[in-house]
Amino acid sequence: MGLIKQAELDLKEITTNGSEFGEAVVFTSAVNGQVAEINCLHSDINVVIGFNEAGQPVHSRKVTVVFSESALSDLGYPTRNSSGQIAMNKDKVDIASVNKPVKNYVVKSQLPDSTVGLITLFLEDYDSSN
Repeated sequence: MGLIKQAELDLKEITTNGSEFGEAVVFTSAVNGQVAEINCLHSDINVVIGFNEAGQPVHSRKVTVVFSESALSDLGYPTRNSSGQIAMNKDKVDIASVNKPVKNYVVKSQLPDSTVGLITLFLEDYDSSN
């Protein structure tokens, strides 16, 4: 087995390992409504991006999930369009963090890595009552 293939397998194990790194994430496809649950790396970061005219900090929030594409595609979940490109924009993502209520998001943008098969999704809040 080559190094890249071994890296793919290792990264899949790291990102989906629920007892160490991964958090349970439920994906719902915007294309066909299919639902799949896998463990992913998840981050929710608030940062100060500057200051307004009154000197008050201006905050920005970045929410991401990172996972191995094969973790979803092995379940038959559609990660690519008919052109073979990663196409998960507008998919719904529900994250159940420990001791917190389920948070609902929608995929705003995606950043696939074609070398080792990782996908980073940038999320925004989703109001599930709509």
